[in-house]
Parts: sequence; structure tokens; C-alpha cells
Amino acid sequence: MSKLIWIIDEEWKDYEIETQLLKSSFPDCIIKHSKDDYKNDLEAFGKKADAILAQIYVDLPKATIDKLENCKVISVYGGGFNRVDLDAVKNKGIIATYVPGYCTEEVSDQVILFIYYFAKKINSYSEPVKKGLWGAQTVNYNNMPKRIKGSILYLIGFGRIAKTVARKAMSLGMEVIAYDPYINVEEMKKMGVKKVEWEEGLKVCDFVSIHTPLTDETKNMIGKKEFELIKKDAVLINVSRGEIIDEKELINAVKNGVIAGAGLDVVVNEPPEPDREIFKCENILVTPHVSYISHESLTELKTRATNNVITALKGQKPKDSIF
Repeated sequence: MSKLIWIIDEEWKDYEIETQLLKSSFPDCIIKHSKDDYKNDLEAFGKKADAILAQIYVDLPKATIDKLENCKVISVYGGGFNRVDLDAVKNKGIIATYVPGYCTEEVSDQVILFIYYFAKKINSYSEPVKKGLWGAQTVNYNNMPKRIKGSILYLIGFGRIAKTVARKAMSLGMEVIAYDPYINVEEMKKMGVKKVEWEEGLKVCDFVSIHTPLTDETKNMIGKKEFELIKKDAVLINVSRGEIIDEKELINAVKNGVIAGAGLDVVVNEPPEPDREIFKCENILVTPHVSYISHESLTELKTRATNNVITALKGQKPKDSIF
């Protein structure tokens, strides 16, 4: 009997990689596609699917999982799985997989990009040049560029991406410190990173970069109290999850000069409404959650996610299994 593979996604422009891999292993397989509002398709054909490939933002609650009749594997396109009810998946005997580490280089590059953007004041030169100014005439001497070498980068969380950021930052001559209650001093020391206490890092850093998952413990972990500890000329960077920061307090902190600015690749409640205040605040640079994207990373993501499905449907345990 032909295997039914159900792809739930509305971001990718094509599924050439998935189709080629799936058809190579299962020539007669049927591939169906739905957008993230998939409820009607669940009843029409989805509940019969042998495997699901789901975009990371797709909600797969217990109500959906319980209706799956044949599903052997749910493969998430991404490095997280917080929108999948894993208890329901496990109870049904379904394999759940994700793709950790596929975009480590890309996301860590984005952190370095934000550091350069704010340190070199890249956004401040366009208007002076349009007015005919040049050279030192274009520099705001009340908001001078800063030398990156010797500045302090504070990493909140010390997982795969943070470690890659640390390596790249140290190659620029930055001092790197980190807070992570689950990583010991020696592991950080091996990389030349100093482990610090929570408030200590906030008080001394020039840049603070968030690399922790979103949990009940980390939601809104950076708010008014934390912003008041950070130096006035320091910059906050977030490439993790928007809800880790109290967004209202961040806007207030930047507007009132409590901190110098913020570079964000994530915001609260994505996708956001375009008229949100966060997009109108001077000295907050927002990119639309694209730090993970490159030709190489998307190729790896799609290939690994699809191969996880193939491996599971062949009765083997994929290397990217969550449990």
C-alpha cells in the first residue's frame, strides 16, 4: 500500500528536495500538502498519513495527534518542538524528530552582524551623506562608533549556537562571558569563556546576546529590573525567542536611554502585526526571523527532516529523534 506523507507548511516555495528523497525511497508514495490552518485537511486525508513533515510554527496539539490513525513519525522542520504535544505523540507510539544544529553558522553570524551594526553605527551615515557631508563630518560625536576588540560580550545560555558565537567573537578580540546554570565552569573555561553570575554579566557587558530556549522559567526573564542593571551604552541581541524579553520594557528602556539599543531577529507573537511599536522604535533593529536562512542551511534542514521520515518509515530510529 502506498505511503501517505503529509507536509504542513506555508513558507517553502517548493518541495523538490523532499519529493526527490521520498520518491527515491518510496516510488509510489503520495505526498499531500497543507497550510498551517490544516483542520479540514486533517479530516479529509491527514488522519490517514503515515508521516508528517511540519513547519516549526505549526501547532500539533493532542486533539490533532489523537486523530492520527497510521502515523509513524512527525518530523519538524527546525531545531525546536515546543508546538508539538510530545506527551500525546509518545503515548501514540509516534516517533518525533527535529533538526538541531542545522543553522548554527547562520544564526551565530547574525549575532556578529548585530554587533558590527551597533558598534560601527552603520545606520547613522545615510542621511548625512545625502546632505553632502563626508568623512568625519558625518560622525555624531555624541554617539561615537566603538572598537569591537576589547569589548565584553555576555552570552545568556551556552548551547551550540552560543558556543559558535563565542568562538567568532573571540576571534575579533572580544572578551566573552556567559551565564548558564546547566553548564559548568570547566566546560566554558576550555573555550576561553568566563562563567559569571546572572546580574554580574548584565552589569559589565557591552553586548548581551540571548541563547536560551523559551520555557516557563525563561519567559520575560529580561525586564525592567535587568535593563536597569545594563550599562547605558550596551546593546541587547536576541536570536532565540521573543517572549524571553518583556517587549514593552525593552521599548521603554531604549526610548528612555536606559540601554543603547537592541538587535532582534525574533519578537513576541510571530508573525507580528506590521504596525507594532517595536518596529517604530529608533535604535531597535528588527529582522523578520530569518537569521537561520541560507542556501546551505535550508538544504540541510529539508534533507535531514525528510531523511528522518524515511528512516522511521523503514522501521529504524532516526538520529534526530527527540525520544
